[in-house]
Amino acid sequence: MKKITTCIVDDELDSIELLQNHLNQYCGDIVDVVGTAFTQKKGIAIIEKLRPDLLFLDIMLDQETGFELLTKINLENLKIIFVTAHNNFAIKAFKFNAIDYLLKPIQIDELINAVNKAKKDIERENYTSFPQFEILAKNTELQPQVDFIAISTFDKISFMKLSNIIFIESDGAYTLFHLADGKKITSSKNLGEYYSILKDKSFFRIHHSYVINLRCMINVLKLSGYYCEMVNKQKLPVAKRRLGDLKKIMGIT
Repeated sequence: MKKITTCIVDDELDSIELLQNHLNQYCGDIVDVVGTAFTQKKGIAIIEKLRPDLLFLDIMLDQETGFELLTKINLENLKIIFVTAHNNFAIKAFKFNAIDYLLKPIQIDELINAVNKAKKDIERENYTSFPQFEILAKNTELQPQVDFIAISTFDKISFMKLSNIIFIESDGAYTLFHLADGKKITSSKNLGEYYSILKDKSFFRIHHSYVINLRCMINVLKLSGYYCEMVNKQKLPVAKRRLGDLKKIMGIT
């Protein structure tokens, strides 16, 4: 995979320089910083000119905000990582489909993790740039924008981008979310409650114990039965009574 073209927009020149140095030192094999700007106007100009894959965006830009900048540009195929000293804009940030939300001063491990999330997002989109996913979009009436879901855990509510969820597994009265970064989140709600929310958002229940993100499926395997192979290489069984609907959605004959 080629390097991810990246722009940085921040109203503090020192912050731009520090972030650029961090990216070059710790993520130089993944990202290529092609442009920087310290005002909203200049930020819009470099984004429109360079069309980067990834944008690091400060939320507070002088008297304006990064959110206002995003309403003035084409967001198609643009991944966004917010970088800010303010921790009270997270929910609004994820409404703009942010990959991550990093607080200043930036922690190196969090930066690396955020860049890897962006990389995996782009790789998953490359997986879906095939004719069968045009059929999927048509058959499930998918919307072009990515949404997010609130996951209730035992001690908090996490807001998770749907593209970060590979599949969901029933664990008795609980639900286990398997994420793109390899982590798992256990929710105190059952699988049925989440499927009622996700069934119109490219998720499909292949088995009473599994709901998969169809955009994270790379193969349907014919073994001793049918299995969905996901991007994390896990193979999940397809119930016989759900196989017909899965084939119809995916255009499998």
